[in-house]
Amino acid sequence: MLSDVIAILGLLGVIKLGLVGPFTFIWFLAMMLFFMQSLIAISLEEEESFKNIVLSFIMYITYCQVWIVVIFRAFWLNLLTRRKKGAVWEKTIRYKIREKEADG
Repeated sequence: MLSDVIAILGLLGVIKLGLVGPFTFIWFLAMMLFFMQSLIAISLEEEESFKNIVLSFIMYITYCQVWIVVIFRAFWLNLLTRRKKGAVWEKTIRYKIREKEADG
């Protein structure tokens, strides 16, 4: 989300960052790649409509950008856990299923 805000403000001329490199172009390519993947999936499913295209744009703004928050939260929780307990391998809890005894 922050990168999108910075990119849009940069395109509008509100802010100017002194970074050397084609970062705006890379951001644009990444966004276009996402949209192309979405449009190809919509096309293959034969669900082409203006509504679906707009929804894919909204999905980029919301769903894909929320992953940034999820990743930072996981990183933060991992950091806190390592400080308190050391490195911990978290596993999915498995339950044993009792086999039915053969009556006979």
